[in-house]
This record gives sequence, structure tokens and C-alpha cells, in this order.
Amino acid sequence: MARVYVADDEKNIRDLIASFLCEQSLEVEVFETGDQLFLRFLEEEADVIINSIHKVVKYLRSISPVWEKIQKGEVVE
Repeated sequence: MARVYVADDEKNIRDLIASFLCEQSLEVEVFETGDQLFLRFLEEEADVIINSIHKVVKYLRSISPVWEKIQKGEVVE
């Protein structure tokens, strides 16, 4: 069974992701911080790490206009 570590500072997000992954028959451990996740990873590696979803989504939204230009073949400065 694949092991997944999930870290997010928002409990509701951690719980939502963990619930979904458990329904997919994955072994899930949740952490409040990336530091906690990292320390656990040093003890035992995971197959997948999901860290701070909010920050990832925020980053993806920030590059969205750039990505759209790349898809259109426009020059990105």
C-alpha cells in the first residue's frame, strides 16, 4: 500500500485530503507543518508528499497569466 504524507497548517484541508486519500485505500499520515513532515520522512520515507496545498494553489494562480501566454506562443518577459 502506498504511503502518503500530507502537511497543511489548516486542519480542515488536512482532514479533507486525508479522507479522500483513505477512501482510495492509501496509507495516510497528516502533519500540521512541513517541518513535522520532514522529520517523519527522515524516520520513514513516503511514496508521495503533499505539502501546503494553499501555497501551491496560490503559486499556480500567480503563474496562470504567464502559463496562458506560453500556451498561446506569446513571448513571456
